[in-house]
Amino acid sequence: NLQLRKTAYGISSSQKFYTMFALKQEKKPVLALSGKQGPFDLTYYLKGALAGGICCAITHGALCPVDVVKTRMQLEPQVYNKGMIDGFKQVVRNEGVGALATGLGPTVVGYFVQGWFKF
Repeated sequence: NLQLRKTAYGISSSQKFYTMFALKQEKKPVLALSGKQGPFDLTYYLKGALAGGICCAITHGALCPVDVVKTRMQLEPQVYNKGMIDGFKQVVRNEGVGALATGLGPTVVGYFVQGWFKF
């Protein structure tokens, strides 16, 4: 910053701003937990893939009951016409709690694979 101040005299304020902005935007290397950067081994990438797969499977699996009710509302709007909360109540009353888990297995597996390759 001191070097920038010494050399900044005699240039316009816009040039000074862009020079300071460019200096602030310099990226420093990101260090891994070990304190060293790369090379990363297979274990590093497998841990990232596993974490991505687990997180995607959990988040999308948790919303599976919402998807069941939404789908029922789309397919039978004359039956499920009082909103999401009433839709949940109707599904549980008519089909049991297990109906809310319809499609949970394929959802979890599919999003696990998607999260594995994405993250």
